[in-house]
Amino acid sequence: MIKKSIGLLIIICIIMSSIFSNGEAIDKEPIKNYRFNQDVQFKGVFGGYTFFFYVDKYWKLKDEAFLELIFSQSDIKEYKSSTLNVYLNDFPIKSIKLFDKGVNNQIIRIKLPIDKIINDYNAIKFKIYHRITDEPCTDEINPANWLVLHKNSYVHIVYEEKVDSISLKEYPYPYFISALDQPVKTVITLPLDATSGQITAAMKLAADFGRRAPFKNLDLTISPFYELLENDKKNNNIIHICNTSNLPKEFLKYISDEERAILKERAMIKEVISPYNSNKRLLLIISDDDERLINVVQALGDNKLILQMKDNTQYINYIHKREKDIITNKRKITLKDFGYDDRVLEGIFFQQASYGVNIPKGRILKEDASVNIFMRYSKTLNFDKSSVTVYLNDIPIGDKELSYKKSDNDCLSIKIPKKFRKKSYLELKIVFYLEPKNYNCYGQKSSNIWAVILNESNFDLPYEFTNERFLEYYPSPFVRDGKFNDFLFVLPEKINRHILSMAGNIFTFMGHNINALEDFKVIKANELKESYKQKNMILLGTPKGNRWIAKVNEYLNVPFDKKMNRLIGNEKIPLLDKFCRNAATIQIIKSPWNESKSLMVVSGVEEKNIKWAEAFLKEYELILKLKGDAVVIDNTGNIYTGYYAAYKKDLKEVEKKGKIEIINKIKNPQFYLFILFLISLGIMILIGTIVIVRRNK
Repeated sequence: MIKKSIGLLIIICIIMSSIFSNGEAIDKEPIKNYRFNQDVQFKGVFGGYTFFFYVDKYWKLKDEAFLELIFSQSDIKEYKSSTLNVYLNDFPIKSIKLFDKGVNNQIIRIKLPIDKIINDYNAIKFKIYHRITDEPCTDEINPANWLVLHKNSYVHIVYEEKVDSISLKEYPYPYFISALDQPVKTVITLPLDATSGQITAAMKLAADFGRRAPFKNLDLTISPFYELLENDKKNNNIIHICNTSNLPKEFLKYISDEERAILKERAMIKEVISPYNSNKRLLLIISDDDERLINVVQALGDNKLILQMKDNTQYINYIHKREKDIITNKRKITLKDFGYDDRVLEGIFFQQASYGVNIPKGRILKEDASVNIFMRYSKTLNFDKSSVTVYLNDIPIGDKELSYKKSDNDCLSIKIPKKFRKKSYLELKIVFYLEPKNYNCYGQKSSNIWAVILNESNFDLPYEFTNERFLEYYPSPFVRDGKFNDFLFVLPEKINRHILSMAGNIFTFMGHNINALEDFKVIKANELKESYKQKNMILLGTPKGNRWIAKVNEYLNVPFDKKMNRLIGNEKIPLLDKFCRNAATIQIIKSPWNESKSLMVVSGVEEKNIKWAEAFLKEYELILKLKGDAVVIDNTGNIYTGYYAAYKKDLKEVEKKGKIEIINKIKNPQFYLFILFLISLGIMILIGTIVIVRRNK
């Protein structure tokens, strides 16, 4: 009996093992948490706040959604009518009595009805009535009357992904899902002998992924197909780029003889079920002509063209650039451009809304940059007391009283102060103080008080480009005006999974700042032509693996030694002997071939060292640490920075100043008298010396 039980247990273990090792095993239940990310403070009796969260159109929600609200408040034990009311898309879902709640970090979990959640932006609205005494007039102005919603509050969503149809019209789904914290759900693969056109196509896909999720850190894998791991095949969708002659044997069955004939004149996109996991997809991008291959990828970056791709196969020869694809850099960016509708704020006293805008690196706002708030508000306000205040990055920059005459169409325009003009992110907070007419401290006739922030409100951002070549402006100058700036990316001659993935992740970050996929090319070091040297350029690899890094070594601020075995430190970045053999470096300099262009080197003595620099070129938090025109990075993420261009400029100024002083002295007549005096004195000393010597004889 025991032997039978043991045998049965072994069989069960084998079955379970096969289930969990099978690539088609069910994935862990997907969840998404949307955090507030900033504390929200309420002062006085009344307050309101709106928090937005996004539900992707490809998600089917499970009935497990909730809001975890974490808040602190002043002590209100003596007053029992204080409440916090919660609305989901204007539908009331919870009223919370506050008198019996604690003071610090109280946690309340509120179930969210999924029938009230839409597959788009959703709004959770909070309305606060908070009293600490039975003296309502005192509570309005008492600084001891407050409540804070903490930034670690969050909305929790559980969902299952929609089953993808075998069709191209839903691209980039399921390969890329922008609503996820980590949107990339695919591995991009290339042939072993990939051409520059095939590699460029892969990097355009990477840049397009970055463009589709402009505020997220992405982690992308690009690999030669032969280096693809079994886990990669089973757990990911795959996008494979190739020509008909280097199509992997596993994929030959997906291309018919008829399709091969068509591929002589056209490029093809084809989606099929992955041969490694029936829950995943394989996307083949095939052409024997590199230009057509690049056209295919640019078509996949155009959502309107994708909508025309009704089947799982699409042939493409040439894509005409549509008028809308021509980049126009708008000076004014409206809230409508960000996807916002008019925003209604309801309730008396303090009501607020926040918006954010990223300023592309390398831009400096001009003096006339401004924010322009267009609004409407209730006519039943006390206009002697009601007002609106505007904050940038939590600092007040302007305010105004509200006016009965302008209540149907009011505007507040404020110039952006100088201290904000070099910032890469601006958070705009608009705070209304809405006091009802004839308000008598008891809140009568206050329920219909409102203000609307119109979505024509805008950031007016005239700018100029900085001429400084510093890493704090990265990805400028390689990206400007929403597009790549005459850009060439040079890989080592021998490419592998590590190098391709690092290049891909550099492109995903650059993609955050672009609107179009044109104006760049990726090549290997042995393909660099003379004409390419006139471009802005990034060189990736070791100095031994990428010959051009060795060739520009003499121009680097932290160069390698002659044998390319270590970095040579200096007074700006001193390096110990052992350390300098085991570090990565990122440097940006004036191009040695064209003074108007820039060259960036991402390198290290060994390839493993270069990996340490990757995170500093793809993650927002680490990119903020890049300073100066040269950095050295170790394996623990320590970074050493130096400003060399300014130092060299100062030396030139000193040298120039010294030369000018000498010239001015030469031009001065007293200078010649002084020289004549020195010559005469020398002659006299010489004669005196000869006389003394003769006497001694």
